[in-house]
Amino acid sequence: AKMLAGGTSVLLDLGTVREVAEVWLNGKPLGILWKPPFRVDATAAAHAGRNRLEVRITNLWPNRLIGDSALPEDKRLTYTTFQPYRPTDPLLESGLIGPVTLMAEKTIVVK
Repeated sequence: AKMLAGGTSVLLDLGTVREVAEVWLNGKPLGILWKPPFRVDATAAAHAGRNRLEVRITNLWPNRLIGDSALPEDKRLTYTTFQPYRPTDPLLESGLIGPVTLMAEKTIVVK
């Protein structure tokens, strides 16, 4: 992997996320993003050329409960003593909605 040109920094912006994003770039953890703006400095992990981005999203669980409510009890992935959701309830917006952008910045020292 080639290094970035000197003075170059990189900012990764995930756009809209519902609800929490855990981010890695080239196998290096960049942290957990849990509120807007969903941005992180990716300079230390980025390199020139092709990079590998991994984003794991953790959602709120109403969508899982709504989905499970449509399944027979023995096929459900969750268990609750109180089921406030029905199969016809609308799903909440979820996941990595984006847009995902990568911004590069070059620092130039003026003397």
